[in-house]
Amino acid sequence: MLPRILRRLGQGVFVLLLVTVFTFLLVHLAPGGPSSVMRMGSTAAEREALRHSLGLDRPLPVQYLSWIVGVLHGNFGASLTGGQPVGPLIAQRLWNTVKLGVSVFVLIVVFGT
Repeated sequence: MLPRILRRLGQGVFVLLLVTVFTFLLVHLAPGGPSSVMRMGSTAAEREALRHSLGLDRPLPVQYLSWIVGVLHGNFGASLTGGQPVGPLIAQRLWNTVKLGVSVFVLIVVFGT
């Protein structure tokens, strides 16, 4: 039983790693990259300064490692629109998300049976 649990945990970690890599790459493969979305209407010099301040001018593996280390430490970065820390924004909306998820689950169970 224990080897099966350990194997499943290992598979879960592997899937989480793949999801983070895929998500990270999708953001960077978007046309113009992440910095073009942040400050529409800014000059090229301002966008380049923003790219440098966010570390987007570093190689992708370095960016990914610094991003994943930040996430593991609870630092989710800053909001693209407001510049506020994302962690408190997520925490502020988490309860409504949980209520919605539980409600949908109950409806699925009721109508599914």
